[in-house]
Amino acid sequence: MQAKIVKEQGNLMLDVNGERIVPAAYMSYLEDNADYAGFQKAGYELFCACVYMGDCPINEFSGIRPFNDHIWKAREQYDFAPLYESVRKIVGDGTRRTYIMLRVNLNAPQWWRKENPEELTENSDGGVYMQSIFSEKWKTDAKTFLTKLCQYVRSFEFAEHVIAIQPAAMQTEEWLAMCTGTGALDYSLPAKAAFGKWLEERYGKPFEQIPMPQRELVCAHDRAPFADGENGGYFAEYMRFYNDGFARTIQEFAAFTKEACRGELLVGTFYGYVGQTPCDRGHHAVSLLLQDKNIDFFASPFAYADARQTAKDWYYHGPMESAAQAGKLWFLEADVRTCKTKYLADTNPELMSGERTVAYHRAPVFKGPDTEQESLWVMLRSFGKVLCSKNAFWWFDMWGGWYDSPAMMTLVKRALDTYRVAFNAKIDGVSRLAVVLNDRAYFGRSNAYFAATTSAQLEELGYLGAPYDLYLACAMTAEVQARYDGVLYLADQESKSKGNTLVLKNGERVESDERFSSDELRAHLQTVGTHIYSGGNIVYANARFVALTAKDGGRVLLTMPFVCVIKAFSSGAEYEGKDFAFDMQSNQTELFEIIRR
Repeated sequence: MQAKIVKEQGNLMLDVNGERIVPAAYMSYLEDNADYAGFQKAGYELFCACVYMGDCPINEFSGIRPFNDHIWKAREQYDFAPLYESVRKIVGDGTRRTYIMLRVNLNAPQWWRKENPEELTENSDGGVYMQSIFSEKWKTDAKTFLTKLCQYVRSFEFAEHVIAIQPAAMQTEEWLAMCTGTGALDYSLPAKAAFGKWLEERYGKPFEQIPMPQRELVCAHDRAPFADGENGGYFAEYMRFYNDGFARTIQEFAAFTKEACRGELLVGTFYGYVGQTPCDRGHHAVSLLLQDKNIDFFASPFAYADARQTAKDWYYHGPMESAAQAGKLWFLEADVRTCKTKYLADTNPELMSGERTVAYHRAPVFKGPDTEQESLWVMLRSFGKVLCSKNAFWWFDMWGGWYDSPAMMTLVKRALDTYRVAFNAKIDGVSRLAVVLNDRAYFGRSNAYFAATTSAQLEELGYLGAPYDLYLACAMTAEVQARYDGVLYLADQESKSKGNTLVLKNGERVESDERFSSDELRAHLQTVGTHIYSGGNIVYANARFVALTAKDGGRVLLTMPFVCVIKAFSSGAEYEGKDFAFDMQSNQTELFEIIRR
């Protein structure tokens, strides 16, 4: 077995023993409810399976029970039957080509936590939760587990089907710090020791008393930057150390996993949520991982903007373009709720562990649209986004049954067919705006400041009416900047306002105290000739496809950069011209193929 990432005609794809596979996949948390056979029949060859080292919830805030049996039963006792069964269910009768990416949850089991109480995260609210990200004991034991797992994967009968291992840990398996709504960070003994060592290396002297941030300052409610020293308790330094700790741990596990699988399998990670999560969640050190040779792919969900309201752009919140430049795939987790989506408390009440868990999983974010038609629009919009940006993705059928209708499965199949065509062709991007995320800009600033300058700005960009590309500040060179009509720097540290800054190709520099509205950005970009496809609506585009979602119902205008024929994905209808008008409902989505004649 030899799996790697290759680039052909500008597209990143999977290569398994010389065979090319487009990076489109399917997964579910609940295997017994999943539709592996249906997605295989639709042509999908790539699947994800979840493996659990321990028996603790993946989300300790909600308290949801584990989705599957765990493997590490006791110090010297391993039971790989759950892994075997998970892979067997996906492979099925073996008549179709099937490849599997293993998501390996490394959160410590209950028995380990009882043995090592001093190694657990102690939050600023006083609560004690999962293992500390700084626990060397946990890292050592988790590596022992990974060694056993890689040995098993190489030897069991489905070895030729497994092509990737994705070490995952912390909150929701996404390397997110444990946040409870009243505070985060880590006051455990491993964290204090690691912070002391970090400070000594940074300042060149030992600290007799480790200056941990004062707990009452952790949850700031104003936009002013934190003060250091006596008032801030080295807050900015701690946040830099904290985020670097998450990234360094991922690097450590990636390197170990790569070696344990003899370099034969891909290794990936959830990380880089720079645009949606503030730095107290631990993701603001993605610049450390971009060039890491042991990391082949990143993964993240679409943004959870306004509880996943339908007529919203579920924006990307990671530096997709920078990752692609580094030769790394970025999988978007398309956990698209539909009218078939039921609350987990109703489908699998045995996973609930109390009223708080039930309440959490009845939140609006877990509810899909009321109708099948609107569900199809949302699915098509999500697919149109990854298609036009040429990103990897997996349909995440969380509890199973979310896409259980002939119309939805027809869309799933046609989406894959279209995706394959696109990934076997050279299709240029058409974005004229670059948006620059800065993973080092927030360490001394409040979460409210982050929300005003970054996540709110990305939400607003959804209604620009034109596509844009996402970069990381460390990868934004003068050569890259020259490709665009404008570059929007989020949380620009060089601006007088300390907010966002738009730099246009004519040299004009415009600053905002917080975010620009989509109307403001559109007006500035049009002064330098940026093409706007449909101002005020959601638009994704490249040189061959354009996806359009109506924000409001009524007559919606679509203007192409040139005279062409556009062919509708939904109906096959063709339209010729440069300016088009469609009667659409709010949230209605159409994907068009662009045909030059």
